[in-house]
Amino acid sequence: MEKNLDVVRAGKGSALHWMEEDFALVEQLGELERPLLRLYRFAAPAMTYGYFINPLQFVKKEQGYFELARRPTGGGIIPHGLDFTFTVACPATHPLWSLPVEENYRVINSALASSLFKCGRGSECTLAKNYPPGRHGPFCMETPTRYDLMLSGKKIGGAAERKTKKGLLHQSTLFCVAPAWEELTGALENGADRVSLMQQESAFLCSSDDYELFWERLAAAFAETLDSALR
Repeated sequence: MEKNLDVVRAGKGSALHWMEEDFALVEQLGELERPLLRLYRFAAPAMTYGYFINPLQFVKKEQGYFELARRPTGGGIIPHGLDFTFTVACPATHPLWSLPVEENYRVINSALASSLFKCGRGSECTLAKNYPPGRHGPFCMETPTRYDLMLSGKKIGGAAERKTKKGLLHQSTLFCVAPAWEELTGALENGADRVSLMQQESAFLCSSDDYELFWERLAAAFAETLDSALR
C-alpha cells in the first residue's frame, strides 16, 4: 500500500532550532508531495510562544532557565521538557488543507487519542467538546479549547495551526512529564498564581522514568494511526 505520510524523527535540539525549522517549512509547504509528520524533542527546558504574543509580558526578562522561541503558529505560551511534540505539514493539494482549523484539530487529536489507546492510556482520554473554539489565555496549559485532548477532565496537550495558500502547518505538544514547577514559578510574572492554575487545569501522561519507552511507543503508534487518518 502506498504510504500517505512521510515521517521524520528529528531527534533532540534547541527550541530555537526547531522553530527555525518550522518557519522554513512554512515556506516549503508547496513543495511537499504528501503530508509530513516531524517528531522532535527538546535538548533543554524551553518555552515556545505564539506568533502574536509578546512573551515578556508574562515571562521575566532576567530568567535564564527556559530558552524562549517564537512559533510560526498562534496560540499561547507552553513550557517544554519531557513532552511529545510534533509538526504536521500538509500541501494545499491534500483534503486536510480545505478543512476548517477546528476540524483539523479533531482529525489529528482523534489520531492521537487512538495512539494513546494503543499505548494503554486511551480509555482515559477524551476530546474536549464542551468548550468554545479558539478559546485560550496566554498560557496553553491554563485553558482548554474545543477538541483538545483531555485526561480525566484535565488538558494534556495543545496545538496551533498556520494556513497559507501553499498548505498548512500544525504544531502540537502532549504533556508527558510535568515541568519543573519551582523553576517555572520563578520564571513567570505572577508565577505562583500562573502555576497554580496550570496544575489545576492540566494533567500528565507518564513519569520521567517511563518517558523514553512511552515516547518511542507513542511515536510508532501515532505515525501509523495518522497515516490511516489522512487517507
